[in-house]
Amino acid sequence: MIKKESIENLKENIDIVDVVGSYIELRKNGGSFKARCPFHDEKTPSFVVNQNKQFFHCFGCGKSGNSISFVMEYEGLSFRESVEELADRFSVELEYENSTGEKKRVDEENLLPFMQRVSEWFESNLQKNGDALQYLYGRGFDKETISKFQIGYAPSSYESLNFFQQENISLKVAEELGLVAKDSERNSYYARFSNRVIFPIFSQNGKIIAFGGRTLSNHPAKYINSPATRYFNKSKVLYGYNFAKEQIFREKKIIVVEGYLDLIALHQAGIKNVVATLGTALTEEHLPLLKRDGLDVVLAFDGDKAGIDAGRKASEILLPNSIDISVVLFPDGKDPADLLKSRNSSNIDEVKEILSKGVNGVKFVIHQIANKFNLENPMQKERAGKEIGTFLSTLSSLLQDEYRLYSAVEVLGSSVENRFIVSPDKKMTSISQGNPLKYIAEHKHRYKENPVDNIIAEKTRLSLLKSAIEYRECLTVLKSEIEERYFKNFGHIYRDILQEKIDSPELLKLSLREDIPTLKPSNFKLELLTYKLYILLEKRVEAIETKNFTEIRFVNMEIPRTEREIIKAKKFKIEETTI
Repeated sequence: MIKKESIENLKENIDIVDVVGSYIELRKNGGSFKARCPFHDEKTPSFVVNQNKQFFHCFGCGKSGNSISFVMEYEGLSFRESVEELADRFSVELEYENSTGEKKRVDEENLLPFMQRVSEWFESNLQKNGDALQYLYGRGFDKETISKFQIGYAPSSYESLNFFQQENISLKVAEELGLVAKDSERNSYYARFSNRVIFPIFSQNGKIIAFGGRTLSNHPAKYINSPATRYFNKSKVLYGYNFAKEQIFREKKIIVVEGYLDLIALHQAGIKNVVATLGTALTEEHLPLLKRDGLDVVLAFDGDKAGIDAGRKASEILLPNSIDISVVLFPDGKDPADLLKSRNSSNIDEVKEILSKGVNGVKFVIHQIANKFNLENPMQKERAGKEIGTFLSTLSSLLQDEYRLYSAVEVLGSSVENRFIVSPDKKMTSISQGNPLKYIAEHKHRYKENPVDNIIAEKTRLSLLKSAIEYRECLTVLKSEIEERYFKNFGHIYRDILQEKIDSPELLKLSLREDIPTLKPSNFKLELLTYKLYILLEKRVEAIETKNFTEIRFVNMEIPRTEREIIKAKKFKIEETTI
């Protein structure tokens, strides 16, 4: 535990303008500094940093705090990690205490320095091993790059165990750090890494928490990573994030590749907003690092079957969380490390060109699903449609609308009547055009059962409500555009939001649900109106079936008005995008 006095000392020795200014561009405005808020989309700067009082506040989204809370929010770190990040950056020494008053146990504060000592030893070994150096030089890495990533070499198990003994690193501590394992049959320990090139794995704030090793022999395990420890979970860590984060924040884009070598090659080529997975596919535990407002994600994988499968699985995790992604598959069985090995400018330009031409993530998944089926066979085409529909149902209603017609016409080659899609010529098509009784008679069966058209409901309602909790702009639109009855069984949450009951347990519970995506304010109105139209169409079907003429008159007035508002919102979004 970090001492309170130490935290206060840190606050006194850092300037919030230096901290925030290292992430976003600040402009002097009278006695304060202004910027576009990094936590929500906006055109007019409403984010203010007060140097005298050492705090920030956004008048758009309402977020505020000090230097520590800014780093927590921006980088997705815990309080402790943020304090340690700032202390390292500004060379402020922290003091720790033990809350129980007992002798301080061996924990993170004095275990992780052991990892640094081991890493330095691996680095020194590299200089003595010609094969390991030749391997790295053969991959196109220069001395500066090898030093930057602290690449090393692990000799035999015997030598490693001797080093641990000389450095007074007990086998128990080494085992806890994932450096050794116990052979139960022989009742002895052995080093996990032997005769391998070593890649240290860093935490977000640059501490070595694990290692990866690449064999130089014919060992069946080409790559291995440290096992899970209390400091390291490979399903949460993205390799190289500590090196890439500054460029990621600057470019608002993160490129995800599959391994150490691809990442290092790209960084050396000057493409520095790159991270890598660690021998595992992207998981939901990676979302805190990837789910940032305005951050585009590029998945850049090999073009083989494994890479394609990894791209699809990652897309199916990221897209339902409203993360904007594109997928890049490197051609001809090559990867970035192969293409950049020669380090000439034409190869670097080629890689940049490939990375710039990613396929839209939703379209990528739709096509991968369709590729599994023989679309010349009507039965298989129907199965493909159902699987695509199931995938689309995991997305926001806006994305469902955008890609429903694309799936049917461009991929499946079908002619589909879609109830509320804004077509390229910006004309609205819906069942409100023509005779609704005839439409229902002809399409009632499809309306009830089509998986592409009929899945929206609960998750969309909760997503809209959660967005209104997070953003005042969304709350304003919610108040003006839609009534309580449209939210059905969540009407009580709608009422609490409008009354701004910030202590409501229901609102707190919803705001903490990670499975419900938060919409950007720039998308919210279009999403809300599209949802409203869906419910109106649903109500009209019910009203005609029950011959509720009062309800029919109401929805007949509301549907055209809502359609016009959607067209306006769509047009505004297109114009906003092209400005």
